[in-house]
Amino acid sequence: MNTSQHLNALRRLFYLQCFSLPRFAASASPHVAAGDKHLLTVIEKIKSRQEHMASRIADAILAREGRLPRATFPPHYTGLHNLEMRYLLARILEEQRAVVGELITAASTLAGDEEAQQLARELLRLETSHLLLFEELCSSHRPTSPAGVGLKNASVDAPPQSVTITVKSFDVADHQIKNDRPLVDPFSLAC
Repeated sequence: MNTSQHLNALRRLFYLQCFSLPRFAASASPHVAAGDKHLLTVIEKIKSRQEHMASRIADAILAREGRLPRATFPPHYTGLHNLEMRYLLARILEEQRAVVGELITAASTLAGDEEAQQLARELLRLETSHLLLFEELCSSHRPTSPAGVGLKNASVDAPPQSVTITVKSFDVADHQIKNDRPLVDPFSLAC
């Protein structure tokens, strides 16, 4: 395998660390219930670990005379601001499973570059430990329904100037539609 393929694999690892859902969630102003404050602490610690690994991957890219990729968070993350932490936790678990799968592929792609492959293996161990942690947290913290995602500062008793909409509540756990429930229009909460 040539250096170009190795650099592309390293760039992908860099992207996965820099633009992960845990890193986004840490700055997305999630609504954290009183009993869930520890979840935000966990996300912050994972963000810190990912920043450290991204720095090491960047060093590996630059040592190979490569360029760091320019990128931003995936567009579908923009709809995840101000959501309930428990709901975000379930989304993070889904993404984490995909990340671990990508890391397995990347580690094999880097065959022939022992240093880069070792870095990918270390990253795989780290992200697998994050996956196991998220699985444990999700099993003890069932997500609330996406319709009642806990918009920060939202209330079902919205002030008269807010637009109120009615939606069906959907329970992710059993996939059943529940009763009608009014919600504050999230667009009325924009700054």
